[in-house]
Amino acid sequence: MRIETINNLADFDRVAPRWQALFALDPEAHVFVCPRWLRDWYEVTPYRWQVLAARGRDDGDYLGFCPLAPTRLSRFGVGLHSVLYLGGKPLADYTGFVCHPEHTGVVVRAFGAHIRERMSWDRFRPLHVMHSGYRAFFDALADPHARCREDAGTPCPRIELPATWDTYVNEVLSSNARSNLRRGLRRIEGLRGFRATLAACDDSLEHIDALLRMWQQRWGALSSCDADRYRWMYRLAIEDGRLWLRMLWDGSTPVAGVAAFLEPVHRAFCYHVSGFNPDYQKYSPGRNVLSYCIRDAIENHYRVFDFLLGGEAYKREFFGATDRFAHSLTVDRRGLRHRVRRKLAQWLIPPPVAANRADPGQVAT
Repeated sequence: MRIETINNLADFDRVAPRWQALFALDPEAHVFVCPRWLRDWYEVTPYRWQVLAARGRDDGDYLGFCPLAPTRLSRFGVGLHSVLYLGGKPLADYTGFVCHPEHTGVVVRAFGAHIRERMSWDRFRPLHVMHSGYRAFFDALADPHARCREDAGTPCPRIELPATWDTYVNEVLSSNARSNLRRGLRRIEGLRGFRATLAACDDSLEHIDALLRMWQQRWGALSSCDADRYRWMYRLAIEDGRLWLRMLWDGSTPVAGVAAFLEPVHRAFCYHVSGFNPDYQKYSPGRNVLSYCIRDAIENHYRVFDFLLGGEAYKREFFGATDRFAHSLTVDRRGLRHRVRRKLAQWLIPPPVAANRADPGQVAT
Protein backbone atom coordinates (compact mmCIF):
# COMPACT_ATOMS: atom_id res chain seq x y z
CA MET A 1 0.00 0.00 0.00
CA ARG A 2 1.32 3.43 -0.94
CA ILE A 3 0.14 6.59 0.84
CA GLU A 4 0.16 9.94 -0.97
CA THR A 5 -0.46 13.35 0.65
CA ILE A 6 -2.76 15.90 -0.99
CA ASN A 7 -2.61 19.43 0.42
CA ASN A 8 -3.70 21.80 -2.36
CA LEU A 9 -6.90 22.25 -4.34
CA ALA A 10 -5.32 21.44 -7.71
CA ASP A 11 -4.32 17.96 -6.55
CA PHE A 12 -7.64 17.59 -4.74
CA ASP A 13 -9.51 18.30 -7.97
CA ARG A 14 -7.30 15.82 -9.81
CA VAL A 15 -8.28 12.91 -7.55
CA ALA A 16 -11.88 14.01 -6.87
CA PRO A 17 -13.46 11.86 -9.64
CA ARG A 18 -11.84 8.70 -8.27
CA TRP A 19 -12.76 9.74 -4.73
CA GLN A 20 -16.37 10.20 -5.79
CA ALA A 21 -16.36 6.76 -7.41
CA LEU A 22 -15.04 5.18 -4.19
CA PHE A 23 -17.60 7.15 -2.21
CA ALA A 24 -20.37 5.49 -4.23
CA LEU A 25 -18.85 2.04 -3.63
CA ASP A 26 -18.40 2.45 0.14
CA PRO A 27 -21.78 1.74 1.81
CA GLU A 28 -20.61 3.47 5.01
CA ALA A 29 -19.46 6.72 3.40
CA HIS A 30 -21.31 9.76 4.76
CA VAL A 31 -21.81 13.31 3.57
CA PHE A 32 -18.85 14.75 5.53
CA VAL A 33 -16.31 12.60 3.65
CA CYS A 34 -17.88 13.36 0.28
CA PRO A 35 -15.32 15.19 -1.90
CA ARG A 36 -17.91 17.76 -2.99
CA TRP A 37 -18.73 18.69 0.62
CA LEU A 38 -15.05 18.84 1.60
CA ARG A 39 -14.14 20.87 -1.50
CA ASP A 40 -16.56 23.61 -0.43
CA TRP A 41 -15.23 23.51 3.13
CA TYR A 42 -11.60 23.72 2.02
CA GLU A 43 -12.46 26.88 0.09
CA VAL A 44 -13.35 28.74 3.29
CA THR A 45 -11.82 26.94 6.25
CA PRO A 46 -9.27 28.96 8.24
CA TYR A 47 -7.60 25.71 9.25
CA ARG A 48 -4.90 23.77 7.48
CA TRP A 49 -5.96 20.58 5.78
CA GLN A 50 -4.54 17.61 3.95
CA VAL A 51 -5.80 14.30 2.61
CA LEU A 52 -4.11 10.90 2.73
CA ALA A 53 -4.76 8.87 -0.43
CA ALA A 54 -4.09 5.11 -0.39
CA ARG A 55 -3.08 3.39 -3.62
CA GLY A 56 -2.19 -0.15 -4.55
CA ARG A 57 1.42 -1.03 -5.23
CA ASP A 58 3.19 0.32 -8.31
CA ASP A 59 0.87 3.33 -8.64
CA GLY A 60 -2.25 1.19 -8.64
CA ASP A 61 -5.74 2.60 -8.40
CA TYR A 62 -6.87 4.64 -5.41
CA LEU A 63 -8.36 2.50 -2.67
CA GLY A 64 -9.10 5.04 0.04
CA PHE A 65 -9.07 8.68 1.16
CA CYS A 66 -8.63 10.04 4.67
CA PRO A 67 -9.09 13.82 5.26
CA LEU A 68 -7.00 15.37 8.05
CA ALA A 69 -6.81 18.76 9.78
CA PRO A 70 -3.40 19.53 11.34
CA THR A 71 -3.21 22.43 13.80
CA ARG A 72 -0.38 24.03 15.75
CA LEU A 73 -0.82 26.07 18.88
CA SER A 74 1.74 28.86 19.05
CA ARG A 75 2.73 31.84 21.16
CA PHE A 76 4.82 34.77 19.96
CA GLY A 77 5.39 32.92 16.71
CA VAL A 78 6.80 29.83 18.45
CA GLY A 79 5.06 26.51 17.82
CA LEU A 80 4.19 24.88 21.14
CA HIS A 81 1.86 21.98 20.59
CA SER A 82 0.60 20.29 17.44
CA VAL A 83 -2.77 18.58 17.32
CA LEU A 84 -3.99 16.48 14.41
CA TYR A 85 -7.69 15.99 13.73
CA LEU A 86 -9.68 14.01 11.21
CA GLY A 87 -11.86 15.51 8.53
CA GLY A 88 -13.94 18.66 8.29
CA LYS A 89 -14.23 19.66 11.94
CA PRO A 90 -15.72 21.82 13.38
CA LEU A 91 -18.46 22.16 10.74
CA ALA A 92 -18.72 18.40 10.14
CA ASP A 93 -20.49 16.26 12.71
CA TYR A 94 -18.88 13.00 11.62
CA THR A 95 -15.36 12.19 10.48
CA GLY A 96 -13.87 9.10 8.91
CA PHE A 97 -12.58 7.85 5.61
CA VAL A 98 -13.71 6.48 2.28
CA CYS A 99 -12.50 2.98 1.40
CA HIS A 100 -12.98 0.39 -1.28
CA PRO A 101 -15.24 -2.12 0.54
CA GLU A 102 -13.04 -5.07 -0.47
CA HIS A 103 -9.93 -3.48 1.06
CA THR A 104 -11.24 -1.58 4.10
CA GLY A 105 -9.10 -3.30 6.73
CA VAL A 106 -5.86 -2.97 4.80
CA VAL A 107 -6.52 0.65 3.86
CA VAL A 108 -7.47 1.95 7.33
CA ARG A 109 -4.53 0.13 8.93
CA ALA A 110 -2.24 1.74 6.37
CA PHE A 111 -3.71 5.16 7.24
CA GLY A 112 -3.19 4.52 10.95
CA ALA A 113 0.38 3.30 10.48
CA HIS A 114 1.25 6.30 8.28
CA ILE A 115 -0.15 8.76 10.85
CA ARG A 116 1.69 6.98 13.69
CA GLU A 117 5.06 6.55 11.98
CA ARG A 118 5.36 9.29 9.35
CA MET A 119 3.57 12.36 10.66
CA SER A 120 4.63 14.90 13.25
CA TRP A 121 2.13 15.66 16.02
CA ASP A 122 1.89 15.76 19.80
CA ARG A 123 -1.76 14.78 20.05
CA PHE A 124 -4.05 13.03 17.56
CA ARG A 125 -7.81 13.36 18.03
CA PRO A 126 -9.94 11.33 15.59
CA LEU A 127 -13.33 12.54 16.78
CA HIS A 128 -16.75 11.07 15.98
CA VAL A 129 -15.56 8.51 13.46
CA MET A 130 -18.54 7.01 11.68
CA HIS A 131 -17.28 3.90 9.90
CA SER A 132 -16.99 0.26 10.92
CA GLY A 133 -13.28 0.44 10.02
CA TYR A 134 -12.70 2.63 13.08
CA ARG A 135 -11.51 -0.32 15.21
CA ALA A 136 -8.76 -1.37 12.80
CA PHE A 137 -7.79 2.30 12.44
CA PHE A 138 -7.59 2.85 16.22
CA ASP A 139 -5.62 -0.39 16.67
CA ALA A 140 -3.09 0.73 14.07
CA LEU A 141 -2.44 3.87 16.14
CA ALA A 142 -1.43 1.85 19.21
CA ASP A 143 2.12 2.74 20.24
CA PRO A 144 4.06 1.91 23.44
CA HIS A 145 5.34 5.49 23.36
CA ALA A 146 1.86 7.02 23.37
CA ARG A 147 -1.17 7.05 25.64
CA CYS A 148 -4.48 6.19 23.98
CA ARG A 149 -7.86 7.01 25.53
CA GLU A 150 -10.99 5.90 23.73
CA ASP A 151 -14.17 7.79 24.56
CA ALA A 152 -17.55 6.20 25.01
CA GLY A 153 -19.41 6.19 21.72
CA THR A 154 -21.56 9.24 20.95
CA PRO A 155 -25.19 8.42 20.07
CA CYS A 156 -26.22 9.38 16.55
CA PRO A 157 -29.95 8.67 16.14
CA ARG A 158 -31.38 7.98 12.71
CA ILE A 159 -34.64 6.85 11.15
CA GLU A 160 -34.82 4.15 8.51
CA LEU A 161 -37.49 5.76 6.38
CA PRO A 162 -40.44 3.82 4.95
CA ALA A 163 -41.83 4.45 1.50
CA THR A 164 -44.70 6.73 2.55
CA TRP A 165 -45.49 9.34 5.18
CA ASP A 166 -48.62 7.46 6.25
CA THR A 167 -46.54 4.33 6.88
CA TYR A 168 -44.09 6.35 8.96
CA VAL A 169 -46.83 7.95 11.07
CA ASN A 170 -48.84 4.75 11.56
CA GLU A 171 -46.10 2.12 11.88
CA VAL A 172 -42.90 3.83 13.09
CA LEU A 173 -44.34 6.22 15.65
CA SER A 174 -45.90 5.18 18.93
CA SER A 175 -49.58 6.00 19.40
CA ASN A 176 -48.68 8.82 21.79
CA ALA A 177 -46.09 10.31 19.43
CA ARG A 178 -48.52 9.99 16.51
CA SER A 179 -51.22 11.86 18.42
CA ASN A 180 -48.79 14.60 19.50
CA LEU A 181 -47.43 15.03 15.98
CA ARG A 182 -50.84 15.45 14.43
CA ARG A 183 -51.99 17.82 17.15
CA GLY A 184 -48.81 19.90 16.90
CA LEU A 185 -49.06 20.27 13.13
CA ARG A 186 -52.71 21.32 13.36
CA ARG A 187 -51.87 24.00 15.92
CA ILE A 188 -49.00 25.60 14.02
CA GLU A 189 -50.75 25.35 10.67
CA GLY A 190 -53.69 27.16 12.28
CA LEU A 191 -51.66 30.37 12.56
CA ARG A 192 -53.38 33.03 10.47
CA GLY A 193 -50.23 33.84 8.50
CA PHE A 194 -48.78 30.31 8.39
CA ARG A 195 -46.70 29.29 5.40
CA ALA A 196 -43.93 26.76 4.80
CA THR A 197 -41.13 27.48 2.32
CA LEU A 198 -38.02 25.84 0.91
CA ALA A 199 -34.92 27.87 0.17
CA ALA A 200 -34.09 28.20 -3.53
CA CYS A 201 -31.24 29.90 -5.34
CA ASP A 202 -33.03 33.24 -5.62
CA ASP A 203 -33.97 33.52 -1.93
CA SER A 204 -31.29 31.39 -0.27
CA LEU A 205 -29.65 34.23 1.67
CA GLU A 206 -33.00 35.32 3.16
CA HIS A 207 -33.60 31.80 4.44
CA ILE A 208 -30.01 31.26 5.61
CA ASP A 209 -29.89 34.54 7.53
CA ALA A 210 -33.26 33.91 9.18
CA LEU A 211 -32.15 30.43 10.28
CA LEU A 212 -28.76 31.59 11.57
CA ARG A 213 -30.37 34.41 13.58
CA MET A 214 -32.71 31.97 15.32
CA TRP A 215 -29.94 29.43 15.88
CA GLN A 216 -27.59 32.00 17.40
CA GLN A 217 -30.37 33.35 19.58
CA ARG A 218 -30.46 29.94 21.27
CA TRP A 219 -26.80 28.86 21.18
CA GLY A 220 -24.87 32.14 21.21
CA ALA A 221 -23.46 34.46 18.58
CA LEU A 222 -21.03 33.27 15.93
CA SER A 223 -18.11 35.45 14.97
CA SER A 224 -18.68 37.34 11.73
CA CYS A 225 -16.12 35.09 10.00
CA ASP A 226 -17.80 31.89 11.19
CA ALA A 227 -21.22 33.19 10.17
CA ASP A 228 -19.84 33.99 6.72
CA ARG A 229 -18.48 30.44 6.41
CA TYR A 230 -21.89 28.99 7.19
CA ARG A 231 -23.50 31.28 4.63
CA TRP A 232 -20.93 30.25 2.02
CA MET A 233 -21.31 26.52 2.65
CA TYR A 234 -25.09 26.66 2.79
CA ARG A 235 -25.45 28.89 -0.25
CA LEU A 236 -23.17 26.70 -2.40
CA ALA A 237 -24.97 23.57 -1.26
CA ILE A 238 -28.40 25.05 -2.03
CA GLU A 239 -27.25 26.08 -5.51
CA ASP A 240 -25.90 22.57 -6.07
CA GLY A 241 -29.02 20.85 -4.74
CA ARG A 242 -27.21 19.45 -1.69
CA LEU A 243 -28.88 21.41 1.12
CA TRP A 244 -32.52 21.33 2.17
CA LEU A 245 -33.54 24.42 4.12
CA ARG A 246 -37.14 24.26 5.31
CA MET A 247 -38.62 27.33 6.99
CA LEU A 248 -41.96 27.89 8.75
CA TRP A 249 -43.33 31.44 8.85
CA ASP A 250 -46.14 33.47 10.36
CA GLY A 251 -46.58 36.04 7.63
CA SER A 252 -43.11 37.58 7.26
CA THR A 253 -41.95 36.41 10.71
CA PRO A 254 -39.76 33.28 10.76
CA VAL A 255 -41.05 30.72 13.26
CA ALA A 256 -38.61 27.80 12.84
CA GLY A 257 -36.15 26.41 10.33
CA VAL A 258 -33.93 23.42 9.63
CA ALA A 259 -30.90 23.04 7.37
CA ALA A 260 -30.08 19.50 6.27
CA PHE A 261 -27.28 18.33 4.02
CA LEU A 262 -28.43 15.91 1.32
CA GLU A 263 -26.40 12.85 0.41
CA PRO A 264 -27.98 11.62 -2.82
CA VAL A 265 -25.71 8.62 -3.48
CA HIS A 266 -26.67 6.69 -0.34
CA ARG A 267 -29.95 8.63 0.00
CA ALA A 268 -29.32 10.16 3.44
CA PHE A 269 -31.07 13.32 4.67
CA CYS A 270 -28.69 14.78 7.30
CA TYR A 271 -30.16 17.25 9.78
CA HIS A 272 -27.45 19.82 10.50
CA VAL A 273 -28.80 22.84 12.41
CA SER A 274 -32.16 24.19 13.46
CA GLY A 275 -33.52 27.34 15.04
CA PHE A 276 -36.82 28.62 16.32
CA ASN A 277 -38.44 31.88 17.35
CA PRO A 278 -38.96 31.81 21.15
CA ASP A 279 -42.10 33.92 20.78
CA TYR A 280 -43.75 30.81 19.26
CA GLN A 281 -42.49 28.26 21.78
CA LYS A 282 -46.01 27.19 22.78
CA TYR A 283 -46.45 25.86 19.22
CA SER A 284 -43.53 23.38 19.59
CA PRO A 285 -41.83 24.93 16.54
CA GLY A 286 -38.73 22.70 16.68
CA ARG A 287 -40.67 19.46 16.58
CA ASN A 288 -43.03 20.72 13.91
CA VAL A 289 -40.34 21.87 11.48
CA LEU A 290 -38.57 18.52 11.94
CA SER A 291 -41.85 16.75 11.16
CA TYR A 292 -42.01 18.72 7.93
CA CYS A 293 -38.43 17.71 7.07
CA ILE A 294 -39.02 14.02 7.75
CA ARG A 295 -42.04 14.15 5.44
CA ASP A 296 -39.90 15.98 2.86
CA ALA A 297 -37.26 13.25 3.09
CA ILE A 298 -39.82 10.46 2.61
CA GLU A 299 -41.55 12.18 -0.29
CA ASN A 300 -38.18 12.70 -2.01
CA HIS A 301 -37.30 9.00 -1.62
CA TYR A 302 -34.50 9.29 0.93
CA ARG A 303 -33.79 6.08 2.80
CA VAL A 304 -32.40 7.54 6.03
CA PHE A 305 -33.12 10.61 8.14
CA ASP A 306 -29.90 11.15 10.10
CA PHE A 307 -30.04 13.35 13.21
CA LEU A 308 -26.20 13.34 13.33
CA LEU A 309 -24.56 13.89 16.73
CA GLY A 310 -26.58 14.01 19.92
CA GLY A 311 -28.62 11.40 21.79
CA GLU A 312 -31.51 13.59 22.98
CA ALA A 313 -34.48 11.51 24.05
CA TYR A 314 -37.03 13.27 21.84
CA LYS A 315 -35.34 11.86 18.72
CA ARG A 316 -36.21 8.34 19.84
CA GLU A 317 -39.39 8.94 21.85
CA PHE A 318 -41.10 11.40 19.53
CA PHE A 319 -39.69 10.56 16.08
CA GLY A 320 -38.94 6.84 16.44
CA ALA A 321 -35.19 7.07 15.75
CA THR A 322 -32.70 4.36 16.72
CA ASP A 323 -29.11 4.94 17.80
CA ARG A 324 -25.84 4.34 16.02
CA PHE A 325 -22.58 5.41 17.66
CA ALA A 326 -19.67 7.54 16.50
CA HIS A 327 -16.31 6.71 18.08
CA SER A 328 -13.52 9.00 19.29
CA LEU A 329 -9.93 8.53 20.42
CA THR A 330 -7.22 10.73 21.93
CA VAL A 331 -3.58 9.76 21.40
CA ASP A 332 -0.89 11.66 23.35
CA ARG A 333 2.75 10.97 22.59
CA ARG A 334 4.72 10.34 25.80
CA GLY A 335 8.22 11.56 24.93
CA LEU A 336 9.78 14.36 26.99
CA ARG A 337 9.59 16.82 24.09
CA HIS A 338 5.87 16.14 23.63
CA ARG A 339 5.14 16.42 27.37
CA VAL A 340 7.00 19.74 27.66
CA ARG A 341 5.18 21.20 24.65
CA ARG A 342 1.85 20.04 26.04
CA LYS A 343 2.55 21.71 29.41
CA LEU A 344 3.68 24.93 27.74
CA ALA A 345 0.49 25.02 25.72
CA GLN A 346 -1.59 24.53 28.88
CA TRP A 347 0.22 27.36 30.70
CA LEU A 348 0.49 29.92 27.94
CA ILE A 349 -2.62 29.46 25.82
CA PRO A 350 -6.14 29.88 27.23
CA PRO A 351 -8.58 27.05 26.52
CA PRO A 352 -10.63 27.56 23.36
CA VAL A 353 -14.22 28.72 23.60
CA ALA A 354 -16.63 25.85 22.97
CA ALA A 355 -18.07 25.90 19.46
CA ASN A 356 -21.80 26.25 18.78
CA ARG A 357 -21.64 22.87 17.04
CA ALA A 358 -20.93 21.15 20.37
CA ASP A 359 -24.56 20.00 20.60
CA PRO A 360 -25.96 20.43 17.11
CA GLY A 361 -29.00 18.26 17.41
CA GLN A 362 -30.97 19.96 20.14
CA VAL A 363 -34.22 21.70 19.25
CA ALA A 364 -37.12 23.04 21.23
CA THR A 365 -39.82 20.48 21.93
